[in-house]
Amino acid sequence: LFGQIIDKIKTKCGRAGDFARLAKLVAASDKAKGVEVINEGAAKYGSPADLIALSGAMNEIDPAAAAALYAKALDSAKDFTAVMQVLKAAEGNPEFSKAVLAKGGELATSSDELIQLADACATGGDAASAADMLTKAEEAVGNLFDMRKVVDAVEKHLPSDAARIERVKAKLVKRE
Repeated sequence: LFGQIIDKIKTKCGRAGDFARLAKLVAASDKAKGVEVINEGAAKYGSPADLIALSGAMNEIDPAAAAALYAKALDSAKDFTAVMQVLKAAEGNPEFSKAVLAKGGELATSSDELIQLADACATGGDAASAADMLTKAEEAVGNLFDMRKVVDAVEKHLPSDAARIERVKAKLVKRE
């Protein structure tokens, strides 16, 4: 009877969040059934935001299985905004965060996006990746406002790199 009730509720689930809530409820009595509900939700909803919601629920039920859903969410992220959603969900998982940041570096097209990634790298303690992102941001500068942001970011994240600071400041002076 319990399985029939769960199946009926699943037909009424209209969002990934509904599947996540149902899975948590079911997992209280049967973890395997809760994991099954999440996997059904993941098969039905494939956007990064949906997969993140399902991954969070899976993490509460079965942390080992959540990694696969997080990876699926990253694979489904096709633009910078989606990557940033996945990055937010990856907080507390440094290995996965590095993979998300790498994909973000591939998808980022503006200096502003690259600076956001550099901030995330620096927050995670990865100075080398932050420097790489700032180099890409410097190359992607399209206007004076962007150049000012790059100078500020370089001064903030790479205060010991005097040559780079001098170089970006010189570029800023040329643009002004």
